[in-house]
Amino acid sequence: MTAGRRAAKERGNPAGHSALMPRVAANERDFTLSHLEMRRQQAADWVVTFGEWLLPLFERLDDECARRERQQSSLDRVRAMARRA
Repeated sequence: MTAGRRAAKERGNPAGHSALMPRVAANERDFTLSHLEMRRQQAADWVVTFGEWLLPLFERLDDECARRERQQSSLDRVRAMARRA
């Protein structure tokens, strides 16, 4: 167990999750683009504050935001085409 989880458990959080980033459902559909964008901003702040070792976290969130934006754009185009048909 990491020191952070140990400290969280001592503060009364039985799962040992950080209060800075609340635990949410693991189901991908539960993460909205807005939620991911907030976490991406938080990760950017952490990279600046705590160092480059957190850069992979930011990159993963950034990639997922870009993927979701591309997916939404494609869905918008498909719906527009279907309305014209």
